[in-house]
Amino acid sequence: EFKDDIIRSNTDPIQEREKSLESRDKLELQMKDNTYEEDYQNMPSEIISFYQAVRSLEIVGQIIKNRKGSISKQKLHEMIKELYLTAFRTIGFLGKIVKSTKEELTISIQSKVEKADSKSEIAERINLFFQLMSFNFCLGIFSKVINSVGNRDLKPIFDDVANELNTPAAKLISFSIKTCYGKLSIPELRLLYKEFENNPVALRILKARVKSYLYNNYVKYDERQRIASTLKMSLIQPRGNNLISRT
Repeated sequence: EFKDDIIRSNTDPIQEREKSLESRDKLELQMKDNTYEEDYQNMPSEIISFYQAVRSLEIVGQIIKNRKGSISKQKLHEMIKELYLTAFRTIGFLGKIVKSTKEELTISIQSKVEKADSKSEIAERINLFFQLMSFNFCLGIFSKVINSVGNRDLKPIFDDVANELNTPAAKLISFSIKTCYGKLSIPELRLLYKEFENNPVALRILKARVKSYLYNNYVKYDERQRIASTLKMSLIQPRGNNLISRT
């Protein structure tokens, strides 16, 4: 079960940002490591395609950031739209691999078990594991897009692209970029929550992105309460920590 209905009220944004930067630095060092590059050459073609798609997100995002002043608004719109679509294709591509791997693993393990109830429990545990892995992968791709193309000056274009594509994924990415590079809009959050109320996957991602915003920024306690209430989440303060909010 995912524990995504709880928000800690007393996080320190500086510590949270340091944790995020450390994780990102470790990943980047791994990507640049020569041994990793050698292993990459021997990977299956599906994984190579996935790696190349992720790299393309970084490259296109950097071009948009570096040249946004010299590229027309229409061209920026097209580039950002294509970047979104590349991210969605990447998620869908890995989703197929995960589904196939999950089915093969379940059959392989169940074939070695005789009891029917044990087989059912195994299938449930494997399913939960792959759900969590897929969820974290989606968040990872979303974070890659946010970090690659995020810029407060392009906010209107992010909104335009989300409206044109008109999908939960596009709206989630645009909302995430805006909250990462600006202030979270509670009215917009209310609209998204209402739209995703019957979409558990989109709602789970929305809650995760809101948590990231709250944990990485100084947000007044009463505003945290409003945000938590909007998402019907619980705001808790762990014992032994007196930090609640800073203004």
